[in-house]
Parts: sequence; structure tokens; C-alpha cells
Amino acid sequence: MPKILYKKKNRLTCCFSRTVFLFLALGFSLTVTAAKIHWPDLKKINHVKGRAANKHDLNHQRAAFVLKLKGVPAGVPINIKIPQYAIHTDQATGVKTAVVIIQAEHIDKFKAYGYINFKTGAIKVTYPEEIKLLGTAKPSIRNLQ
Repeated sequence: MPKILYKKKNRLTCCFSRTVFLFLALGFSLTVTAAKIHWPDLKKINHVKGRAANKHDLNHQRAAFVLKLKGVPAGVPINIKIPQYAIHTDQATGVKTAVVIIQAEHIDKFKAYGYINFKTGAIKVTYPEEIKLLGTAKPSIRNLQ
């Protein structure tokens, strides 16, 4: 067996390296598994469709935003099925999250989607470029890579 030389302050590093080597030599794999997605029933999701969201919708967690012009709600619904399953991909980090779209509106060329992260309950706003719509049937996707 080869002799391993190390300074006393590196003892922990050396022991860790030996442990990892031992696991790999014995055929163990060091993998991280993603949590399984448990898609919710869309009938139980609060949402806004067919009209502009208002302050009352925000207070009752049916909407993530209110688009206003001159202080008056002025959002125009985007013609997609609401609610529906989707994957949100954060453009800054690349992190993918399973969500449900609860709102989709535009004013002129500005478009926004409201969604709920059903794992955390967080309601947020995003742009269509960060959303992959999956429809209203429960997706077969079970984890995100």
C-alpha cells in the first residue's frame, strides 16, 4: 500500500479523499436524486381567467399581479387555458420548477404570467419566455433534471 504523506492540517482532506475512493472502489455511486413531482388537481387551484385581475383577486390568491393604466386595471387576458401545468425555468439561474399558471395577461406587447409554485405555495410573476406550458392533463413528468 502506498504511503500517503500529508501535513497535520490536511488530515481531514486526506481522510475524506480516502472515504470517497473507498465508496467508488466498492461500486457505490454518489448521485443526487431529484424530488418527485406530485402535480395538484387543477380544480383546487385559485385562478383568474377571461378578465383582468384586480386587487380582490390578489387578496384571495387568485392572481399574482394587476396590470394598470392610469390607476385602472387594464390587463387583457391572453388566450391560453387557465389554470394549466407548466415548467418555469429561471433565465438567470437555469433552475426549473414545476408550477401551475393561474393568470395570463398583456397590455400591448407586454405579456406576463402569474403562477403558483405548488410545492412552496409562492405566487410569482414571470414572462412567457420562462414558461413551458404543459396543458391541463396531469403531466407524466415526475422529476426535473
